[in-house]
Amino acid sequence: MRRRTVLPAATTTALLAAALLLPTTATAATAPTPGTSTSAPAADAAPEITGLWATQADHGYVLRATAQGTVDHITFVLRQYNATTGAVGPKIGITVSQPSTEGSWQTTAPLHLPHGDYDFSVYAYAPDGTPSLQTGGGPPIPIRPLPVFHNTVFSPGPLTYMSPTETVTGQLTTYDPDSGDTGTPWTGPITVQATAGHPQDTGNTAGTQAIAADGSYRIDIQPEPNPSGDESVSCRPSSPACPAPAARPMPSPAPPPPSRSNATNPPACSWTTPPTRA
Repeated sequence: MRRRTVLPAATTTALLAAALLLPTTATAATAPTPGTSTSAPAADAAPEITGLWATQADHGYVLRATAQGTVDHITFVLRQYNATTGAVGPKIGITVSQPSTEGSWQTTAPLHLPHGDYDFSVYAYAPDGTPSLQTGGGPPIPIRPLPVFHNTVFSPGPLTYMSPTETVTGQLTTYDPDSGDTGTPWTGPITVQATAGHPQDTGNTAGTQAIAADGSYRIDIQPEPNPSGDESVSCRPSSPACPAPAARPMPSPAPPPPSRSNATNPPACSWTTPPTRA
């Protein structure tokens, strides 16, 4: 015969309370110790190029770029290009580590590159090395001797039946891309060309190859009349890859003078000083 033990209600309540106080096993993850994370730091945001120029200075060409964002340095990349053969040379990098006082990034010394035409572009780099997108600079830079107009003078106008000839005089010197000097007279073969109004009209283009030892020249041109009013006269040498020529508005006589034939030459251009009126 088995005996049953009946605990008093107070004893049963005490045992349940003790059971609820027993320690339990923790299941929450232990918090990581500060400084032991293995995740990579976020990369710097890529800078952005906002402008790129190549300009002449008293020490030759200057490459200049503007950028936005956090920029540590920029690198200009030049590559010689032969438009006739299509051949390209090796890439040449020029790094600028400090911006100028006005905020742009630019070269400050002569480029001293082998003479030729150069494509150019630029990258900007964040402090961690993150680069910007490549930005191209447009037409190639002519790193070679080029003719420069000085003292361009156009004869007084307006033209009339009694005075149908426009005379253009001036001087050509040589731009040295290594030093920026323009003081030496131009001595190479060249044709200086003057054009009035539409170059296809008879008499509207004339040229000369007679360049004096001091670089001076003279062109006489008898353009067709322009019934609609004034037309522009320009003067340029036959050299490729140059900026716009000198020009001035020219009053034209309304009635047509007799047609005259003048020597014509292909259009070209050079750097110029502002033209003046005689």
